[in-house]
Amino acid sequence: MKKITILGCPGAGKSTFARELSKKTGIPLHHMDYYYHQKEHDYENNKQAWLDKIAEVTLNKSWIFEGNYGSSYEHRIPKSDTLIFLDMPSWLSTWSVIKRRVQYRDKKRDEMPDGWKEKIDPVFFKYVVLFKLKSRKDVMNGIEKYKHKNLNILHFKTRKSAYTWLNSI
Repeated sequence: MKKITILGCPGAGKSTFARELSKKTGIPLHHMDYYYHQKEHDYENNKQAWLDKIAEVTLNKSWIFEGNYGSSYEHRIPKSDTLIFLDMPSWLSTWSVIKRRVQYRDKKRDEMPDGWKEKIDPVFFKYVVLFKLKSRKDVMNGIEKYKHKNLNILHFKTRKSAYTWLNSI
């Protein structure tokens, strides 16, 4: 286990889980949100530069990439040896996003770039609430499309099961 992709709904616990996995394994952690929201590179509008950055990081001998961003699946999943899908209940992800928004209101989380301020975004909130109904199938299709025979896929539906696995390695 040296090249790991972690996927799941916002609020599923990807960042926290990834930090713990990185601490336990010593594998460098890369937060997709950190790269995507860097204002100086304008990756939101320059998709090719965004994909080039992801492809560059995947050249390293080991990494953990935490975050969805389906446009980057083709650069991460085929190079991964482990894929972890945190497929949490909708209520848990929604609650976690609300909690995060309150906890970090107008502050920057560690996994975000300088200049980032946590805010309530109705479009993002709707995405989280409807993730299971609309976006989960895109994640599953991306996994199916880019998986390979040597890819170890771990699909966790509860945080307890994810952390039980983490504590077992």
